[in-house]
Amino acid sequence: MMVFIFIVFTPVLAALIRLAELPYIDIADAVNEGRRKVDQFDSYVNAYYIALCTIATLGFGDYYTSTTAGRIFATFGFILGNILLALFIYGVSSMIAFDEEEKRAYQMIQKKAETATLNDRAADVLTTALRLNKLKKKRDGTSMGQRFI
Repeated sequence: MMVFIFIVFTPVLAALIRLAELPYIDIADAVNEGRRKVDQFDSYVNAYYIALCTIATLGFGDYYTSTTAGRIFATFGFILGNILLALFIYGVSSMIAFDEEEKRAYQMIQKKAETATLNDRAADVLTTALRLNKLKKKRDGTSMGQRFI
């Protein structure tokens, strides 16, 4: 539904912004160094681009509205874009969130992993102690157990 709203709303917002800005195209200097000077919303592509940037809350600044009506439509698009972005993030987070049964399973896996980690550490300590005992036995010629008997 959000994708549908996004796909439908972006061209509508672009058309509204272009209609608000179109009467104010600056063609006072019809010829400027051999080129025709027109405003930024002379094509629907530029209007669609600014609508897309506004909804996505990017705000590059290369195209911007200059009339009050255009700014109102852009503000409306910005607000709706924030709402759509928030709904998208909520939807994704709710899809990957655990339910109660999954939380319990995850906690059990964590406990088993902690137990395995503790067992590995204990095994490392015992291995190190045995190696030290073997090295001491080689150095002294006796084992620790024989010394105390």
